[in-house]
Amino acid sequence: MVSPELIELLRYMEKSTNEVAGSCTSQKIKLLHQKVCQIRSNKKVEARFMRAWEEREIERQKAFSEGQNEL
Repeated sequence: MVSPELIELLRYMEKSTNEVAGSCTSQKIKLLHQKVCQIRSNKKVEARFMRAWEEREIERQKAFSEGQNEL
């Protein structure tokens, strides 16, 4: 049997919204949602996240391009 808290966590990870977090009975998930909201509202963290995402995307595109050139 799967833990109800695990089911709630997986549902929250799929869609981390206020509505989903509000429907959870687990206090741990509600606390997690509070932390996620704090991080999302921090502009410095958002900028670092976007920069890291862009760097990974550039590397992915470069690797894809190099793979295409080998064909």
